[in-house]
Amino acid sequence: MWLQSFTRSQGRLHGHIVSDDGQVDLWPKNLLYALNMPITGATKITAVTTLTDWKSDAAAEYLEVCGRWRVEDNQHDVFAFRYGSYDILVPALLFIKALFSPSSTTFQFVFNPSGLAEVCTPIQQDGTADIVFKAAGIRNLKSRPTAEIFRWVYFYPSARRAWASVYQAASRGRCSITLPAAEATIAFSGQLIGGKLFASTMTVTKIRALDIPPHWAGDQPSEIILREERVQLAASALRSEAIPKGPAGWAMTDAEWESVAHLFPPAPGGIPSERRRAVLDAIVEKLSTGTGWKLANWRAGVPTGVGNYYQVCLRDGRWERFETILRSLRAIPQPLSLVVA
Repeated sequence: MWLQSFTRSQGRLHGHIVSDDGQVDLWPKNLLYALNMPITGATKITAVTTLTDWKSDAAAEYLEVCGRWRVEDNQHDVFAFRYGSYDILVPALLFIKALFSPSSTTFQFVFNPSGLAEVCTPIQQDGTADIVFKAAGIRNLKSRPTAEIFRWVYFYPSARRAWASVYQAASRGRCSITLPAAEATIAFSGQLIGGKLFASTMTVTKIRALDIPPHWAGDQPSEIILREERVQLAASALRSEAIPKGPAGWAMTDAEWESVAHLFPPAPGGIPSERRRAVLDAIVEKLSTGTGWKLANWRAGVPTGVGNYYQVCLRDGRWERFETILRSLRAIPQPLSLVVA
C-alpha cells in the first residue's frame, strides 16, 4: 500500500491510501505509522550521509518498481542521495517514521500544528536547558535514548523546522519534510536494481547536528546515539589506518591505479577484470572506516567475495606491496592549484 496524499475529513487529517489493487481508502493519521512500504528486498546497507545533500526525486520510479499499479496525482515525495556508486531512494513517510517517531504513540504528534508543544516543554537547569515530557503515555521516554530526538528537535533550529514542515506539507495535501542540517548514520534495507536501492525500511542509529542551538539553550549534545550496532562495533575492531585518504578519498585516482594494477592481473574464476579497481577501493575503505564486508561487496558492485579476495592478497604478500605503494604515493604533497581571476 502507498500513502498518496493527505486530505481533511471532519476537520482531521487523513491519508489517501492506495491498495495493491488500486483502491483508495482514507486512514486516520495515527494509523499511518503501521503503513509499510510497497517494496521489499533483502539488500542491506548502512550509510553515513548529510541529510541536506538529499534531493527530492519523482516517486514514479519508486512506484514503478512495485510493478502492480500506478498512482495518479501522487503527492508523496521520494528523496534520493548518492552513496558510493549507488543511489538510495527513500519515501518521505519512511524517513519521518524513522527520524521523529520512536513509537506509534508519538507519531501522531508530528502531524499536529502544536504537536511539539504537546509533547514536551523546556526547563532551565544548571545554566542550560532541558526538556520535560507532557503528553500522557510518553513521559517514560525520558529514560530512553529515543527521547534525545525530542531534545534535538526542540533546541536545534533546522530540526525544529523539519518537524514543523511535516504538518505544513500535510495541511497542503503533501507527504514531505524539509531536511534538517545533520549528518546521520542510517541502516537501510530494500531492493537493489540497476545501481539503485529502493528503501523499504530504515533505522537511524546516530545523528550529528550541523547547526547550533540558540544561546538561551546553553550547551546541548550535538551527537545523539540512538542505537548501538553490534556488527559495526565488531567491524571497527578490524579498522586499519595504514592507508591515508588520497585526492579522491579512499578510492584510487587513475594515476594510483596505474601504479598498482600490475599486482592484480586478471585470474580465471576470480574477481572480474572490470571490477578489480572497485574491489580494491572497497577493501581500502572497509579497513579504514571499520565497516563490514557486506558493505564492501555492495560498494564494489559484486554479490560476494571481496573479503576472500583480501585474504588471498594478504597471504601471497600482494596486499603489503599494494599498501606500501599507495602509502608512498599519498605521502607526496599534492601541488597547489592556481586560480587566476
